Amino acid sequence: MKKILSVLLCVAMLFSVTALCASAQNATMTMTVASDLHYNVKASGASLVSKRNSISEDFFHASPAGDLPAESAAILKAFLEKAAAEKSDYMLLAGDLVDSGVKTSHEALALMLKDFEAKTGKKIFVVPGNHDLYGTTADEFVSIYKDFGYSEAIAKDSESKSYVADLKGNYRLIVIDSTNPGESEHGMTDARVSWVEAQCKKAKQDGKYVIAAMHHNLIDRISAAAFIHEGDAVDKTFKLGDVLAKAGVKYIFTGHSHVQDICAYEADDGSVVYEVVTGSLTTYPVPYRVVSFGTETTIETRNIDKIDETLVPDGMTNKAYNLMKSDFLEYAHTCFSVGINQSVLSVTEADEIKEQLNIDPGKNPEMVTIANKVVDRMVEALRMPLYMKDEVVAGKSIERILAVYDVLLPQTDCKTMTELAALFYEAFTAGDENYPIYSYEVFAFTRGMAAVLNYGLEEVTGEEYAIMMSYLTSFSGYTVPDEFLIYAGDGVSRFKGIETYIATFVTPVVAELTKDAAPADNNAVLAGYEPAPVVEEEEKSFWEKIADFFKKIYDYLMSIFTYYDE
Repeated sequence: MKKILSVLLCVAMLFSVTALCASAQNATMTMTVASDLHYNVKASGASLVSKRNSISEDFFHASPAGDLPAESAAILKAFLEKAAAEKSDYMLLAGDLVDSGVKTSHEALALMLKDFEAKTGKKIFVVPGNHDLYGTTADEFVSIYKDFGYSEAIAKDSESKSYVADLKGNYRLIVIDSTNPGESEHGMTDARVSWVEAQCKKAKQDGKYVIAAMHHNLIDRISAAAFIHEGDAVDKTFKLGDVLAKAGVKYIFTGHSHVQDICAYEADDGSVVYEVVTGSLTTYPVPYRVVSFGTETTIETRNIDKIDETLVPDGMTNKAYNLMKSDFLEYAHTCFSVGINQSVLSVTEADEIKEQLNIDPGKNPEMVTIANKVVDRMVEALRMPLYMKDEVVAGKSIERILAVYDVLLPQTDCKTMTELAALFYEAFTAGDENYPIYSYEVFAFTRGMAAVLNYGLEEVTGEEYAIMMSYLTSFSGYTVPDEFLIYAGDGVSRFKGIETYIATFVTPVVAELTKDAAPADNNAVLAGYEPAPVVEEEEKSFWEKIADFFKKIYDYLMSIFTYYDE
């Protein structure tokens, strides 16, 4: 009996495998995507001797940008090893391949990519990024990376370094050059958009599914993006999103902003293109993606969690080195956190805040006077501990300021306002951020901002308060009646007015940064290019009928076997 069952099981498995193979013929095309490698030959060979931040003695070498330049060679080696093991057909590198455009870094990287292709048989396509051309011309870039997209191109743009290449399974890749050194942050032009549109039309005529790639971001996903990465979004001026979506392009892969993000751009005709932004390979969470295209598009995020520490320069502390060796991802996280905290502190210096306010002394002389009176006190408040228990100077904490107005400050693990700000940016960078507006962290931040503003404006008159708040509000495009601001700036009602201001103008911006909107940023299953197959349930193939027949026999025999076994 057992032998018969074994034979029947083998037959059933055989037909199951046959069915899977038939399904595999509609197989997806799979691509490994990475961006912002920022490979740096010089930094990878240097010794870590300079102090870059004042936040941590153990991680004194952490970059204020939160990136890992000295570790770039080790990260790149680990990534290429992981990518070689992935079941993908192609690799796409979405720009900023090297740091500062150093030609020797380009040449060294090109040799590694050539070796990768030779060993794996996987084709690599490169996208030019702004960093790639800081020290290398566009023509030199194409010459160095000629074997990674340019030599296989079926079309090239005469005005830029954009190109088109065919992939397996009726897919076609359009690489869009968004660089223009010395001209603008991104280099998009009307001519480039027209070229992309023409290539999309040609692909449609050829029966191809178009996948796009570009270094700079297509769209800004948060209102504060203009302050974080000014001038980076192409679609603010050039409606490239409309061109892509209306042409049936469902995906464009970008980098540049060093964040993990997936967002949808909807054209006026209802068509949608998804922008998939991949974070920097040398910045926490050290990510890359594996994307499979078919009737559905599956996007998965991987992380570099182990490196060859012998490739990292000497000079770091034992604590940092041991963490890097035992848990590289946590090491990257710590370096990022230390670096971003340092950056937040630097941008909240009095002179920096005054510069960011962009006050024209000729047009707003009153604002110059008010800013000189207010900003130093605001900076003092930003440096205060959040909670009374951590006060360094008696009576100086955010919680103490709020207590005057009988307002409670929610408890968090952060100790300062700058730590809260760094926490939110860290979550935004890693993707799938989940600090809703009702969370303790966001609540503490918005109430803390109310305390900082109130402390800063404590010594100004009601009229000066109205001028200051009206000027700040102008950044959002809104206007607030002076009568309301003057009233709100008078006496105890001033704090209520500031709370109203925070709730109306600051909280929505913070919420964009702290709570992710669908789709998920790291792992998602979204619309595919290929039309879904029509399933005719009533009419099955010959092999499916045979498989069903043997399955029925198997189920019947198993029921008998179970009966006698009992």
